[in-house]
Amino acid sequence: MIQWLKKVSLFDKLSDDQLEHISRIARRRSLSAGSILFQEKDPGNVFYVVLNGSIKLFTRSAGGEEKVLSVVGGRRQLRRAGPP
Repeated sequence: MIQWLKKVSLFDKLSDDQLEHISRIARRRSLSAGSILFQEKDPGNVFYVVLNGSIKLFTRSAGGEEKVLSVVGGRRQLRRAGPP
């Protein structure tokens, strides 16, 4: 896990001890294409790092039409937004 974290620019200046601490609380998760990682109004208490592939962030209109907000690709950090 530490080798993956070192490749993320957000973590690249951290010491090995700091990365070790993060790796102890981190969980690796793999998803199939089309899976939903989180939904609007879910609690904002999780931090995601996308190592491979991409994630489409979207919302739906009242009529059900999908509006793409962003696409986040590999090695870019994604923080789930929650209420202020």
